[in-house]
Amino acid sequence: MSSARPTHHRVLAALMAGLLACSTPAGVAAQAGDEPPPAGASAPPSLADSLTGSAKTDYESGKLLFSDGDNAGAKLKFESAYAASKDPRLLWNLAACEKNLRNYSKVLELLERYLADGDEKVTEEARARAVELKKTVRGFVADVTIRVDQVGAKIAVDGEDLGTSPLSGTVRLNQGSRVLRIKKPGFEPLELTVKLNGGEAKSIDVKLLKESAQARLRVSAGQGQKIVVDGRSVGSGEWEGFLKPGSHTVQVSAPGMRSYRSEFILEPKQTKVSTVTLDPLSRDSGGSLTPWLLGGAALAVGLGVAAFFVFKKDETKSVPEAPGTVPPGQVYLSF
Repeated sequence: MSSARPTHHRVLAALMAGLLACSTPAGVAAQAGDEPPPAGASAPPSLADSLTGSAKTDYESGKLLFSDGDNAGAKLKFESAYAASKDPRLLWNLAACEKNLRNYSKVLELLERYLADGDEKVTEEARARAVELKKTVRGFVADVTIRVDQVGAKIAVDGEDLGTSPLSGTVRLNQGSRVLRIKKPGFEPLELTVKLNGGEAKSIDVKLLKESAQARLRVSAGQGQKIVVDGRSVGSGEWEGFLKPGSHTVQVSAPGMRSYRSEFILEPKQTKVSTVTLDPLSRDSGGSLTPWLLGGAALAVGLGVAAFFVFKKDETKSVPEAPGTVPPGQVYLSF
């Protein structure tokens, strides 16, 4: 059984439909079966009557796409029609598309432009309803201040570029989980996920770390086997650390085993891994520590031929947009 209390969806749909009805001229209203306005009442010409050329063609195409549920396609056509005509009523149609796409921050932006740019084509009643709608949508958007400690860093949210630091003022972002990415040459790229609540004001302070040119080395030897890097003992069994680019040496040794030594060059930011297996000394070797092959067994991998082991972060996962509290409903266009 349906609830008697109106949902956000009903409120939003009613406001949008009401605004569109107020923007509809007498001729279009009559075609829809509504009563025409009183005699002598002035009404702006319809979009269909006002637009010409490519603007009208794109507008008609946008209507067809919108009625077919293709909001993204309709948005493109309405944008093209607006670019050619600058008719403010097309801003409302764009807001209707963005609402169905759950882009509430875009809805707010378009409503503000609609109110600011609207001329005699937008009635006072339409303006009043647009203001009311703006208040409703405002609860689904957060005002976010992003501060970066470096000037000139590129800032993007959910793949959309916001500009470079410092950003002036706040940015409006849809409620839910948003992925923030910040990049600047010479610094480590930063990615973080922030959760936003509709209607809140949030500040995000970011400190970028300088990009490191150091290389990474991992040495894997047998348990208890001593590892020496550049003449310095670094541990036994396993070791991993950062080294400056350039020439380095690694030695691995253990009592009763043939020692291993290798020289190699590390490039900036390079990562190498070496797995070393020592063979036992033979009885006829006279105690020599020269590496040798026996029955096909040898040092597993020398650093000179070590396999590269690239440490990768997990691929960035797509963050599903938090479902809005306003499900898509029937929204009519301005005609």
